[in-house]
Amino acid sequence: MPIESGLNFAFNDNCQFGIYDKWGFYHGASDGETVTGGFKRVSDRISAVDFIVIEPENIAWFIEVKNYCRYEITERDKNKISALPNTVTNKMICTLAALLPAKLNAGNVEEKKIASAALNAKSLRVVLHLELPSSTTSQDRRLFERRPAQIERKLSQKLKNVIGSEPLVLNSRNSNSIPWTVNPV
Repeated sequence: MPIESGLNFAFNDNCQFGIYDKWGFYHGASDGETVTGGFKRVSDRISAVDFIVIEPENIAWFIEVKNYCRYEITERDKNKISALPNTVTNKMICTLAALLPAKLNAGNVEEKKIASAALNAKSLRVVLHLELPSSTTSQDRRLFERRPAQIERKLSQKLKNVIGSEPLVLNSRNSNSIPWTVNPV
């Protein structure tokens, strides 16, 4: 089971998945003589989703994980949370841009296979898995209770016409109807 941001992700057995932001194609892999990939070196604005998951029904899922429960939230973190719709959109677009070059040029067979399956998918779903702390102050609690719906609405405004489906903002308490489970480590 892969771990991301202190969360255990268990994908259904019938799904293919890749930890995209760990791929050799994304970072650049070396066999000692040649370097392949290094897609993130193309520009300092290139970023990546955490997971690419392919269901047998040819549904590709791009998953970005943010877990703010592991430490105290600062003002800087609150600004990062507000910027999540832009962050997720950029990561999704950059990942899409990398799939064709990965299918053609990745040095790892599994990376090529998942890139190819994602490109052949009949639909694309985008998920932000967002864990927010249960705050002790009433002001922060109200902020955090409203935030996932606000982020989901902004993501939908940005992406719905691009991906053809509603993006989702999920957490470990509301993650039904998806082909994986999430638990804290």
